[in-house]
Amino acid sequence: MGIDTPKLINFEVMHQRLSPRKNAFKYDVYYLGIPLSLIESKSIAKTLNLNSFGLHSFYNKDHGYRDGSSLKAWLDDMFDAYKIEKPKEVFLISMPRVLGYVFNPVSFWFCFNSKDDLYAVVSEVNNTFGETHSYLTYLDDKDTSGNYVAKKVFHVSPFLKREGYYDFQFSLSDDLIKIRINLCNENKEKILLTSLTGKLDKLSSRSLKKAFFKIPFVTIKSIFLIHFQAIKLLLKNIKYISKPDQMKEHVSRNSIKHNH
Repeated sequence: MGIDTPKLINFEVMHQRLSPRKNAFKYDVYYLGIPLSLIESKSIAKTLNLNSFGLHSFYNKDHGYRDGSSLKAWLDDMFDAYKIEKPKEVFLISMPRVLGYVFNPVSFWFCFNSKDDLYAVVSEVNNTFGETHSYLTYLDDKDTSGNYVAKKVFHVSPFLKREGYYDFQFSLSDDLIKIRINLCNENKEKILLTSLTGKLDKLSSRSLKKAFFKIPFVTIKSIFLIHFQAIKLLLKNIKYISKPDQMKEHVSRNSIKHNH
């Protein structure tokens, strides 16, 4: 099943920290869901400002090689490097720029093969230090419990060490999307639970304006909540971890070697 029309996705995001102190919160945001072919052909510009300022806009330079070049070429290079079939179509889930500002904690690239089956997901993660890393989840590679497991190799939070493993779960239908990402430590204990549950609606100028008035400045809301939660964690005496140098490789792939 592929999605060939642009969508507005109303997400409920949940974070639950289990260790070393408990902390949980939920919030509502909205994302864009855009077939990559519409970005490449620039036909999405009929609905959304493409590489130009507006109430809502999408810029190529916010993703991929970060130089405004083809995002399809970036994905094709990634899949070629791992000797995996290149996607026939891609459905990108990402926050828009709102009045020129964006911070995307994570964007998801749902990749469909020549049979229109979902066979890979790229989770493009950004931290607040201006760094990015992409986790390629190849859906043929599950562990014995049916989990998609990837080693954590990218520093995101100053309150979590750059170690352990992520468990990914993805579910996509015509009107609903569910994403779960659990962080486990080396002892296979869950440390952090994250979920995104979103309803898919038609993307239009009208739906975007409605979303803006419901959640004004959604991108500023996201970065504010990140820092607000950081203050709460400091007040709970959770140790602050200085950022290590980013690893040379900016893409990594899931593995079936770590069984849960």
